[in-house]
Amino acid sequence: VYDDCVVTGDLTDREPGLDILAHLDVVPAADNWTVCQPYEPVLMGITMERAALYARCDKRVEEMLRRGLCGEVENLLRVGLSPDAQSMQGIGYKELAAAILGKTSMQQAEELIRRNTRHLAKRQLTWFRANDKIRWFDATNSQERAKLCERMTAYSLGNL
Repeated sequence: VYDDCVVTGDLTDREPGLDILAHLDVVPAADNWTVCQPYEPVLMGITMERAALYARCDKRVEEMLRRGLCGEVENLLRVGLSPDAQSMQGIGYKELAAAILGKTSMQQAEELIRRNTRHLAKRQLTWFRANDKIRWFDATNSQERAKLCERMTAYSLGNL
């Protein structure tokens, strides 16, 4: 694999960012970047029935709210962060900011967070499923978590 890699110059003469890339075995070769990997990555994904996935998304939203997401958003707005700031556009932040500012109800905000979380999960699955190198493992039955881990471990070691 390393035969295809090109390293030029003394690494101490490079920009600091290039030192990081050189450490990761990504180095400039002419006008191109060459990636050197001493191994072939194993790509695995975990999937489940949509109803189970959405139930997990809803549970995650409830946990975020229980752990104080609303208070965090209130504090950010109190110290002067604009609700239009990029950091306030994440799921949960923008919906709660709108509720805190009186543009929607808290109940509507919470339902939007749940819906937007489910939509994000669906988009992520769609994006990852386009990669035919990913081996998918079904985790719908959470009672079989140990078996799932065993199958994934066996696959990662080339035994499946």
